Amino acid sequence: MTTRPATLEGTVSDLSGKPVTDAGILVFADDKALWRSNATRTRRGSVDPTGKFRIAGLLPGRYYIVAAPRDRLNVSTFNQDATFFDALVKEATTFVVGEDEQRQVDLKMTSGGG
Repeated sequence: MTTRPATLEGTVSDLSGKPVTDAGILVFADDKALWRSNATRTRRGSVDPTGKFRIAGLLPGRYYIVAAPRDRLNVSTFNQDATFFDALVKEATTFVVGEDEQRQVDLKMTSGGG
């Protein structure tokens, strides 16, 4: 554990490059053993009216991040089954953060499939 967590910021756009304002963000560890909604390395967020997001409190390590329609990441469909995360990996972007790091990752909205 660290007392100096990382922060991830970025924007979400559609395929034409326009900002997406109704997206959910999911960050989860690349370690399949941690693929649970309540894991310490799983974070959720959303975008602001300009398509920007900010996820704070990340422990150092390797992660996946995905921007998807909010209903796809809704609590009712967001279960603790690794199958859910496995489907998202195919559309996710990988990144690595260190202690107290500020990282920028810009995303394209997923198609919503999976």
